Amino acid sequence: MFQHYESERTHNDLILNTTRVLFDNIVLTRKWNAMHGGVYVPVTKETQPNPYLNDPLTDIPNRRAFMERIESEFKRSAREKRPISVIMIDIDHFKLYNDAYGHAAGDECLKIAAQAIKNTLKRPADFCARYGGEEFVILLPDTALDAACLLAENIRSNVETMKLPHKESPPLYVVTISLGIAATAGSSTATYETVLRQSDQALYMAKQNGRNRVEIFDIMHDAPADNGLANG
Repeated sequence: MFQHYESERTHNDLILNTTRVLFDNIVLTRKWNAMHGGVYVPVTKETQPNPYLNDPLTDIPNRRAFMERIESEFKRSAREKRPISVIMIDIDHFKLYNDAYGHAAGDECLKIAAQAIKNTLKRPADFCARYGGEEFVILLPDTALDAACLLAENIRSNVETMKLPHKESPPLYVVTISLGIAATAGSSTATYETVLRQSDQALYMAKQNGRNRVEIFDIMHDAPADNGLANG
């Protein structure tokens, strides 16, 4: 009698536990459907965040993620004969900032700059990443040079107007950035390696010309152009 009672209780407990699990799954499913409009989205390579493609400090994509994206976007651009632009960005006098305020403050500066860059981008296709150290990069599919210039100037202005103190960066003594732009026309056969090199050359010219400014690579003369997009 006692053994029969224990066996029956164990069986009932098993049914009860199974029922609870099923109920919990139903609740979780309903919550998921409410969050995703009733559509089940399986966890796949495309939907699951990849920690190897994210910069842990700034919480934006890293250089590896950028290189994967730019390769695929340039292939699409070539197929569809659409323009594409690249903006290379560097925080001005960042080593001096680290020396003056310490590496912890330098990390915070990188985080703030990264979010300022990211928040200026409005289209889902626009892609920014930390390229290395204090350098960032932006990929702008379906974007001609003139539109890229306007965006670059907005980013430059947004960083400057945050007025993050930088006592080693005259004449404004706030954190600023320099930007270099290169772009392809819709019929261009330029590779992404070439455009990256051109944007880096334009960035170098921005730093040479006084920093806190935007420079454009002049594809006609294979050199950065004097475009006058500097701070006021």
